[in-house]
Amino acid sequence: MHFQKWSRENPLRDPISRDDIRNWLLNLHNHLNVADGAAVFTPDMLTELYGGDKYVRFAALQQMIHNLRDIVGVAALNCMMDMIHKTTAR
Repeated sequence: MHFQKWSRENPLRDPISRDDIRNWLLNLHNHLNVADGAAVFTPDMLTELYGGDKYVRFAALQQMIHNLRDIVGVAALNCMMDMIHKTTAR
């Protein structure tokens, strides 16, 4: 499934919280993993893998988004990064 179709079927709605973005990205990640036959992450697995200090988690989340760039494209990546910067600025 292409990212544009997936994002239309799974929109983020305002107001957007950090948890909303985290869950949205987790769902996208799991959708791609299922399509590739890879393991599905739970929220606890995500916290364990990318947990720690707020800035460490933020850097890990940014890296995860950059890893999705090849799949979703640059425009979608920029949109995701803008959403994250807006929520971390609160």
